Amino acid sequence: MASALLLVDVQKNMLEPPTPVPAAARVAAAIARLLGAARAGGAIIVHVRNNGSGDDPDAPGAPGHPVTLIRGAHTTYDGSSPAAVVEQQIEAELRAAGVRIANADDVAFA
Repeated sequence: MASALLLVDVQKNMLEPPTPVPAAARVAAAIARLLGAARAGGAIIVHVRNNGSGDDPDAPGAPGHPVTLIRGAHTTYDGSSPAAVVEQQIEAELRAAGVRIANADDVAFA
């Protein structure tokens, strides 16, 4: 069975100045470790990029819009499409690659 790493909103405006998320350096390091392990294991890497609007720091063309850390993702989806459409596209891609899609009922959180 194939495996995948799905990353959402790993963009400059989230991880770099002027307004990064709290503990952005630790978050970026954790993402980098996950990416390294996923690549080493041959996982499919999928990124969903938010497309803000107007004056949002992640609006297309804004300095905060580009993805960061993720180079060589198999697919990048833009979040400006309706969420249900993006979800269906990602699910179809992953199923076609042999990735088992877990239902929420299959996932246990400790």
